[in-house]
Amino acid sequence: MRRFCLHAFPASFVKPFVRTLALLLSLAVAGWADEAGRLARDARRAERQGDDLRAYTLYTRAAGLRPQQEKYRFDAVRLQVRAAQSLAALDRLDEALALDPENPYLQARQSSPQKAEPAPPTTAEVREAEQAAEPIELKPKPGARSFHLKGNTHEVWQQVARAYGLEVVFDPDFTPGSPFQFHLENAEVREAFRSLRAVTGTFLAPIHERVALVAKDTPPKRNEFEPMMATLLPIPQVISVEEANEVGRAVQQALDIKRLAVDAARRQVYLRDTVTKVHMARLLYEDLSRRRGEVMIEIELIAASKSSLANLGLTLPTSFPATPGSSGLFTVGGGQTIFGVQVADPAFQANRTRSDSQLLTSFRIRATDGLPASMHIGDKYPIVNALFSPVVITDQIQNLQNSGQYRQPFPSFTFEDLGLVLKVTPRIHDLEEVSLTIEAEFRLLSGASLNGIPVISDRKFNSAVRLKEGETSIVSGLAVAQSARTQSGVAGLSQLPFIGSLWRQNTYQIDQNELLIAITPRLTIAPPAEQAAPLAFYFGSELRPVGGL
Repeated sequence: MRRFCLHAFPASFVKPFVRTLALLLSLAVAGWADEAGRLARDARRAERQGDDLRAYTLYTRAAGLRPQQEKYRFDAVRLQVRAAQSLAALDRLDEALALDPENPYLQARQSSPQKAEPAPPTTAEVREAEQAAEPIELKPKPGARSFHLKGNTHEVWQQVARAYGLEVVFDPDFTPGSPFQFHLENAEVREAFRSLRAVTGTFLAPIHERVALVAKDTPPKRNEFEPMMATLLPIPQVISVEEANEVGRAVQQALDIKRLAVDAARRQVYLRDTVTKVHMARLLYEDLSRRRGEVMIEIELIAASKSSLANLGLTLPTSFPATPGSSGLFTVGGGQTIFGVQVADPAFQANRTRSDSQLLTSFRIRATDGLPASMHIGDKYPIVNALFSPVVITDQIQNLQNSGQYRQPFPSFTFEDLGLVLKVTPRIHDLEEVSLTIEAEFRLLSGASLNGIPVISDRKFNSAVRLKEGETSIVSGLAVAQSARTQSGVAGLSQLPFIGSLWRQNTYQIDQNELLIAITPRLTIAPPAEQAAPLAFYFGSELRPVGGL
């Protein structure tokens, strides 16, 4: 049996031990506090760099290490929605919905089977855009001003704004910086504010018709101060829904719009982003949706044919009937049986036939810039693909055939386009030049057949030509020349030299066919670049838009 003895420690030993334990606990708490502070500093650095997802993660970890610090939890909540948008951009929809479960856009994307195309706007989004108020716009005094100022950012902004009847307030985190000189001559308010923003690296956020907030132009500050807005744009009637989708994708990629969706049923486009980006997206969408240029294409088919037929020589029979009897020119035989050979009268023939014909077919096609226009001149000819025929004639089928009640099933057939099939795609460069991509096809019956199915003669022509407006060009030509010589006469005699031509007939036939296609473009509607002056968009550093005032 083992015995354990419990000895009491002296007070001189217990007190230093308690002090050491308390010191270790305080050091651990301080270490946790330092770790939370380090994570918060890293989070602020990530937010300044525009990495909202990493900043949200670091703020959350800092708040877990130091729960009593309300600022860390507040910063994490502030970045929660933007972190969800970053996760949605990475197609991590489940995690994005866990952070922002009430977002209708994320719900629509998760329920939509097509991930490549954006889901159409939901009813809630349409209602939000219809009930949205107009954004606040600054209303400065009109007129041009000149400036010769010196001071820090606060002082220069206040003087420039007051010159146009406006007031500015500053972000609490914004520092005025070092003094600088600002010189500008005879500038309107937009030019003055644009120049001052470029010099100071700031942006304006209107908070009243006469008051604006000035903050440092960084992605976090823009996300913090720039208000979000939603709007609906009607799709013009001059473009289709497919073209509206293409224009929408171009606008979204160019301006990095957070939400852009096309509602085909209502023929409208839903936009949601900051006020500045939505304003620019609206202008760009309207500019790209303008009516395309159109061109009237005049096409002429010129067909000329010549044929010549000449017959020259002596026409003699090549066969001689032998008939019994005594009549005839020449008789053979004797006794009671006499055979006679009748020789017809020879005839000399010398005639010539010549025919010339010209066919001019002119038609016009109106085509839109970039879209193909096609035309068919000819007939649709039915070609049988399959026929039904019973393998065995039963008594029932025989009885139906005898009584006239049997009906042959309809065959399977397709219609083939015969004649000229023309397809033209124009590209309008400016008011003077047009490029045309031409595809022509000539399809005719050749006269031959295979298993009862006619053979179709097919000729195709593909070309591209660049012409001036009103200039005519020959884009295709087909020439066919055929010559034939036929001799007929008495065998043996017609092959004799010199005198053989007296015992034969000569036929000469010459056929010439020519087909030309002439094309002339005539501009009817100018391209969008010529209809109005092109839009000019200003961007700040890191492609941040500079819109409004």
